[in-house]
Amino acid sequence: MIEFAAELNGQTITLASEIVLNKSLTIRTAFPIIISGNNATRIFSVANAEIVLEGLTLEKGAVQTDDCGDVSDLCGGAIIIQSAGGVLTVKDSTLRQNAANYGSGIFNNEGVLVVVDTTLEENVAQVAGAGIYQVGGTLTVYESVVAENSAELYGAGVYGTGAAVVISQTQLLSNTLSHTTDSLGGGMAIVSDSTLTLHETTFTGNGAYQVLVCISKRVCRYYPQHISLRTNYKRPPMGQVYTTILAL
Repeated sequence: MIEFAAELNGQTITLASEIVLNKSLTIRTAFPIIISGNNATRIFSVANAEIVLEGLTLEKGAVQTDDCGDVSDLCGGAIIIQSAGGVLTVKDSTLRQNAANYGSGIFNNEGVLVVVDTTLEENVAQVAGAGIYQVGGTLTVYESVVAENSAELYGAGVYGTGAAVVISQTQLLSNTLSHTTDSLGGGMAIVSDSTLTLHETTFTGNGAYQVLVCISKRVCRYYPQHISLRTNYKRPPMGQVYTTILAL
């Protein structure tokens, strides 16, 4: 376990290069600490290890390496889970102002990702999944806030493809897509043979053609009695309010 000295309370640690986590480890702080990529480097890379991050603020991560698994692109501004052997739990943390093409907050390639009591905000993706981009594997988000993230095309808040996704007691607020046509899922886009479970989840002020897209050959489950969809608008906003969940 790594715990920070009290002298670092309220301080910012600025990285010159990303930290590779390839052994099981807990990194925890009981007081405010910011770890910054300074818009020059990703912050954490998780490789075949079980990692817990607790109480951290990760900001201004900016990936410089093409290492998205089978795809050569810029993925995981703050954090990347490199493979199915990676297990990451993020608790009581904030990921903000991170940048990548895909998964500016967190990019998960086939691994296990659990996000609890965490805020993902103001992350920017050039393509999709500014908050979280999930490829295969499993994603569980619980008691968290995904807010004011922006992407160009898909899933500004959360994007999942071929994944098992559970979102519970979470707010998706004011996430936006910049492309004026062909953009899907301002709050969330779950596609391509995924499963989705939503419980007590609120979508407010997310802009895109659909608030939530679920294009899947498998089961897409949701609980409309626990979901509040408010002022999610078509882009460009024309006064219409769309509160439709697609489950194909």
